[in-house]
Amino acid sequence: MGQKYNPEDFRMRIIPVEWLSKAKEEYLRFCQTADFSPEERKSYVGSRVLDLPELPFTPVSIIIIMARMSMKTAVFKRGGKIVTDLFRAREVSIDGYLNSLYAGKGYHLVNERNLPQKILAVCSGLGKYGKNNLVYEDEWGSFIQLETYISDVPYETGLIWRDIVNMDSCESCGVCMRLCPGGAIRKDRFLLELTRCHGWLDVTRQLPDSAPHTIAPCCVCQRNCPKNSGWRSNNETVEFSEEETELLMAVHEVPGEPFKLTFGNMSDTMRSWGYPEPLVAKVMKLGIYPWTLKDIPAKLEHMFSHTA
Repeated sequence: MGQKYNPEDFRMRIIPVEWLSKAKEEYLRFCQTADFSPEERKSYVGSRVLDLPELPFTPVSIIIIMARMSMKTAVFKRGGKIVTDLFRAREVSIDGYLNSLYAGKGYHLVNERNLPQKILAVCSGLGKYGKNNLVYEDEWGSFIQLETYISDVPYETGLIWRDIVNMDSCESCGVCMRLCPGGAIRKDRFLLELTRCHGWLDVTRQLPDSAPHTIAPCCVCQRNCPKNSGWRSNNETVEFSEEETELLMAVHEVPGEPFKLTFGNMSDTMRSWGYPEPLVAKVMKLGIYPWTLKDIPAKLEHMFSHTA
C-alpha cells in the first residue's frame, strides 16, 4: 500500500497553461522597469523559463502547489562553544502527493522550477506577496515549499487572474526592511536587490567573510516577519553532540557532481563517510539540501570562530 498523504498539508491551483503568457508579460514588465545590475539581470532574466518547452504530450495546465515546511533549530557544540542555526525542513513530498492523485490515470507531470513560480502563485490566488519578495500562505506564512508542474491534468474553472501587490500589512510594517542584514529590501523598489541579499550571496558563494554565515541560507526577514510568528511555537530542536559536530566538520569528498546529489542517495553518501545512523537521521531531519553537504565544514568553522 502506498503512502497516505493528508491534503491539509498542501495547497494547490491548477491553471490554464495559457496563463504562462500572462506571467511572462508581468515578469518582463518588472524586469524592464527595474534598475538591475548586470548580475541581477542575469539571475532574474536569464534563468527563467517563460515559454513552454518541447514536451512529449500536449500540455493544458500548470499545477502550482505548495507544502507546509516545519522549522528546526539545530544546536552544534564544539570546545565548549555552542552555535545554533534555523532550518526549514520538508516534512512531506509534493511529488509523492501528486503521484498519489494522478498516477495510473494517464496524466503527465513535468516539474519545472524555473517557471515564474511566485507570479503564478500570487496571480492565481494561491498565495500573497510579502515585501521580502516571498510568497505567503494565509495560515503557514512564507515557510513553504513551492513547486510548479506542466501537465495535461484538467485545469480549474472560474479562476481569476489577480494583480501583483504586496500584502496590505506590509505597507505599514517595515520589519524586514529594518532587519535585513544586507539592506536588500528597499522601500523604493518592489524586487529585492539581489546583490545585497545574504541568502543569494551565500548560494552564489559571494557572501563576505565579515557577514554572518549559516548552514541554511539567511532567513532574517522570514523569522522576524509578524506573519510568520507561529514558527516559534512549532519549532523543534535538533541537538548535535561534540562528537557529531566534529564528524560534520570533517572535510569529505562529495561523489560526482554535488548538484546532482539527491535526497535519495544523500543518506548513503553520509554512511560512506562513516556517519553513524543517529547522525544521518539528524541531518536528514533538518532538510539540508544535498548539494550543500560539502559546505557544512567551512560554515560551521566560520560560525564557531565568530562566537565568543
